[in-house]
Amino acid sequence: MSHFLEKISSFIDEKKLISPDDKVLVAWSGGPDSTALLLALKKLSIRMSFHVEAFYFNHRSRPDSENEQSHVEVFASRHNVNLHVRLSGKNSKGNGPEDTWRRDRYDAIQTIVEKNEFDKVATGHNLDDNLETLLIRLGRGMGLEGLKGIPARRDFLIRPLLRLRKSEILKYLSENNIDCYEDPSNQNNLIRASLRKSVIPELKKSWGRYWPKGPLKSLEILSEENQSLNMVSNDLLRIYLNDQGLNREVLKLPPAVALRIIKNWLYSIGVNPPRGALERVIKEGQSKDNITIEGPPWFKVQIAKNNILYIGD
Repeated sequence: MSHFLEKISSFIDEKKLISPDDKVLVAWSGGPDSTALLLALKKLSIRMSFHVEAFYFNHRSRPDSENEQSHVEVFASRHNVNLHVRLSGKNSKGNGPEDTWRRDRYDAIQTIVEKNEFDKVATGHNLDDNLETLLIRLGRGMGLEGLKGIPARRDFLIRPLLRLRKSEILKYLSENNIDCYEDPSNQNNLIRASLRKSVIPELKKSWGRYWPKGPLKSLEILSEENQSLNMVSNDLLRIYLNDQGLNREVLKLPPAVALRIIKNWLYSIGVNPPRGALERVIKEGQSKDNITIEGPPWFKVQIAKNNILYIGD
């Protein structure tokens, strides 16, 4: 087995990403990362006893979209991979917003997963993506939960390439004479393009041997500390939770702990709270007896005399 496959296999085992007899769907764009992932999992599936299929979403947003689809169909047939193809419902011109593309893809994937009973969906995020994400989130002022990086596993989504550099992926493809279609959404993300062209090369020069080991170690530490904070907050949530909502005494805890408890409480009732609104709950709840905190149209929290209540829209 090649060093490339050994690293992926070891990471899968360490993070328990795939179990024997799992049905794994690879989200495949035809680009380098997802192509390397598909081929690697196809080879490992025999030794590790799981099943692999692929999913391709044609956005129909570029002149060469049909050529790209033909490429992945021929490639899948050549490598004996069962391929699920879905077309975008909107025949839009131009490249389109990346966030819209992502939503469309994941909606289609969800449908296929439910219909065909897949256990896991594998995406091609790699180590470079993780480092870029860390820098982007630092720039946006995110907290511990945002700075922990891309998780190796989230629900049924798995990312077996997170230990691999982009250069390792390209080297594997080159050594095996594998042609790819570059995912255009990678070129349209101006922030990531700027990081790759200007920021990261300078960091490599300035940090020397600490790149990328230093940031990766930070990601591991942040992830562990975030997990610990979640565990403590969930234990405390059971103490402050009551039939109406949360006991207002939670606001006397350190702000970071109180914020996480309130966030986890809202998650548990199906609400994804905006960070700014949560900070207002903490700040204004500590200084005012009775107040209603509003955010987006669907978000409304009332801080009463004894309790914190979610009253929706």
